[in-house]
Amino acid sequence: MVARPHGGEYGPSTIPTWHLGPWVSVTSGRASSVPSGIGGSGRFQGSERPLPLSAVIPPTEALARYCVAMSQENVEIVRRGYDAYARGDLAAMLSDVDPEMVTFREEPDGATFHGSQGLLRAIAEWVEDFDEFTMAPEELIDANDDQVIARVHQTARGAQSGAPIEADFWFVHTVRYERVTRLDMFTSKAKALEVAGLR
Repeated sequence: MVARPHGGEYGPSTIPTWHLGPWVSVTSGRASSVPSGIGGSGRFQGSERPLPLSAVIPPTEALARYCVAMSQENVEIVRRGYDAYARGDLAAMLSDVDPEMVTFREEPDGATFHGSQGLLRAIAEWVEDFDEFTMAPEELIDANDDQVIARVHQTARGAQSGAPIEADFWFVHTVRYERVTRLDMFTSKAKALEVAGLR
């Protein structure tokens, strides 16, 4: 336990790992070495002193690296979902989807769907008038800490006419805690950028 600056104690379950900086093992969340001034009991020796500022506020560079790593992970989560869809593995695609996910389709009706089954329904309605439908992310934009924009290239043939169809759409994926919590489907890049706060 570590003394709080204003009374009480911090325990391993109450302090985020970065609060203790290098004193904490990333894998266990427990102290890996005790800084000078803290006794074996985990309390400050002598009169209690506040934790140093560096122990309370994460280093700027470390936080920046963490945010970059999380953004890259979000991109990979989104890419993984498209790869799973392309090979027909819907179970793998849904494994990264939050149970309460919201799917919004701007065109043609501004419809909103809820949950993983709602996502499947949105996809089914999206492709029902086409044959030989393919969908691939040709560009993934790391928009911010929790949103990834995908330029999705789609090809198909009209189910009735047989005419070839090809177009790009813009999907905004919101990823939180390693799960896709929202998908917004747009026909224009400008709208996707606006929703992600890039315009």
